[in-house]
Amino acid sequence: MKKALRPLLILLLLAGHQWAFAQIDRGQLLADLKTLSSDEYGGRQTGENELARTYLLDALSEFISSYPTMVDTFGFLNRLRKQYTGHNITVTVPGTKYPDRYIVLSAHYDHVGTRDGVVYNGADDNASGTCALLALARHYRNNPPKHSIIFAFFDAEEMGLKGADRFVEDPPVDRDKILLNINMDMVSRNPDRTINICGQYDFPELAKFLKKAKKKTDLTVTQMHEGPEYTGANNWTMSSDHGMFLKRGIPYLYFGVEDHPGYHQPSDDFSEINPDFYYEVVQFVKETTNVFDKKLRGKSLR
Repeated sequence: MKKALRPLLILLLLAGHQWAFAQIDRGQLLADLKTLSSDEYGGRQTGENELARTYLLDALSEFISSYPTMVDTFGFLNRLRKQYTGHNITVTVPGTKYPDRYIVLSAHYDHVGTRDGVVYNGADDNASGTCALLALARHYRNNPPKHSIIFAFFDAEEMGLKGADRFVEDPPVDRDKILLNINMDMVSRNPDRTINICGQYDFPELAKFLKKAKKKTDLTVTQMHEGPEYTGANNWTMSSDHGMFLKRGIPYLYFGVEDHPGYHQPSDDFSEINPDFYYEVVQFVKETTNVFDKKLRGKSLR
């Protein structure tokens, strides 16, 4: 090969592998989290989280305007039989090879609001998952996946997984064509650099994919809080929105940290997150999604 051609070949190879090496925008990720978990947003309780919803819609419209963003408004009763209105936000990046097969990436953007004048900002729960989802939407807009990816920002998780239940009961696509849900809820706060993943107990076939993904991170990855040895609140099978996918037999992976002193407390603030850990978790979720996007080949795991 002529020496003059070698730089061109290298550039072409790098361009071909851009999808694999593209990184999440760390600065934007943290800026989004700081904003969404600020006092101005009032704790994002369902029925009072219009400002958060507007922020997400504005952010999505900036970089994904070529794809329709859908807001699904739904009503429900809470545990005390009080009527509420929720709003799910979804946007779909079409797949280049399997456009009619879907991976759903999800996170809930609601939290518990303001109590006795004190704002429960919910930086980790779950502004962290929400802003991770926003970052991943940006990534896949610029690095199109093989399968279509639905980015689902669910409302009313704190009131009983109502937004996810609404989505899976009446999805925007054929439910049988949803291959996998990857759900993020509390992914930014753990000084031990440990992230837990649930889903392999209910769907053991996920393990071989995760084995490949784990090679791409230095985080400690655990499989806990699922199976018969975990009971009550210590079993996370139905602890977040992924539970509604499981209920309909759809394979899922749930990424989350252990409960910490800020869980559902006013101290769940941006200042308490672990930025390096958070960024690495989002990168790991991206790499995990890449593995499934590459290996599923349009086939169901059910």
